[in-house]
Amino acid sequence: PRAENSPSPTYQGPVAAIGRALPPGACVLSDQVSLLVSASRLVSDRPGCPVVVDGTGTSYALAHGQSALTSGQVPAVAAVWRHAFGAAQYICLTPYNRLRIAWTPQLTGYLHSHFRLAAGPWSPLQLYVRNGLALRS
Repeated sequence: PRAENSPSPTYQGPVAAIGRALPPGACVLSDQVSLLVSASRLVSDRPGCPVVVDGTGTSYALAHGQSALTSGQVPAVAAVWRHAFGAAQYICLTPYNRLRIAWTPQLTGYLHSHFRLAAGPWSPLQLYVRNGLALRS
């Protein structure tokens, strides 16, 4: 069972903490867009900030039925994620991100070379901050 199947708010505390830590209008990417909606961080005021509403659906549509686990090798899917990660200032990942994001070695390398994992009260979520940016205190 995943968070979306839970009868109670699974990430309520972590989402509130992320909402406090991220500046309004920031460009935030997540494998589960409902977290950004709940934290009031879905809408960005940064031009060109992409919103990937459904990573799983994106993989299915652009890779002709392949899931995120295998669709990273499809150029159109890889391009969506490269663009999204390239524009994002912050990335919020759930424990299920491997099922929703079409990870490739290149995308993983980009994440680790351009972002740092931020410590905070959002476990089990992971919050990455683009190098050079800070969180709100």
